Amino acid sequence: MARIHETLSFILSVTGGLFAYAGLRRNNKALRELGGGLLFSIGIGGLTLTWDKWSARTGHHLSVRAFFYPVPLDKAETGGLCTHSGQLIAGAILLSW
Repeated sequence: MARIHETLSFILSVTGGLFAYAGLRRNNKALRELGGGLLFSIGIGGLTLTWDKWSARTGHHLSVRAFFYPVPLDKAETGGLCTHSGQLIAGAILLSW
């Protein structure tokens, strides 16, 4: 069963994507910025949650020292890293457009 933040992340990502699509189709800057802002913020939040989980497993929770004592990413962390990085990049492009 999905956690509440995963469900909320999915709903906001779909909403952001729909706003961005509508903004691109109608050439509406406000809708593009709204969609881009949602995608950007979900990207940042998801990367933060991935960092939180991974750094806790290293024994250096939310610390840069986790990079000096790394552990391999598990499947969920790899998926979160890829998904939320893509959302972050798409949101940044839409916001700068």
